[in-house]
Amino acid sequence: MALVNIGLSPFLYFWNKIPENAYFEHMVHLLTITGLIFLLALNPTLLRLALMLPDETLRVETRLFTALNRYLLATTVVVLSFYFILGEYFPLGFERALELLIRLNPFPQSSASIAEFLGRGGILLFLLLVLLQLAMTMALLWKTKEVILDNVFGADR
Repeated sequence: MALVNIGLSPFLYFWNKIPENAYFEHMVHLLTITGLIFLLALNPTLLRLALMLPDETLRVETRLFTALNRYLLATTVVVLSFYFILGEYFPLGFERALELLIRLNPFPQSSASIAEFLGRGGILLFLLLVLLQLAMTMALLWKTKEVILDNVFGADR
């Protein structure tokens, strides 16, 4: 997965320079999904590594947070995949479903804010979901690194 992400990473630059090119946009979507799958594959590896280390606190935290992180990542991968597929192959159906949800809303004042939020803040919600999972994975990696370095170099302290 890391090699796939490296191979797809230039498309992020290309899409930034030419955002109206649909091919570059699709490759960025694929990069997003494969990046999340890479994080999903990294969590069991972290758990196995933590189980080999002598620090009991790290083992408990890793067991807890990798389980939570795997559920969140799997859900995010499925939701984003459906979102990208529906947005590409059924764009009018997706917009109609959104309009129907707005019309069915019993509070008309909030309908405009929902549409505005999905229009402007959809990317912020996506970043919030992905950054939470990335931060948990990076924190576990950092703690694991610290335990390894303390066990290798910290015996004389």
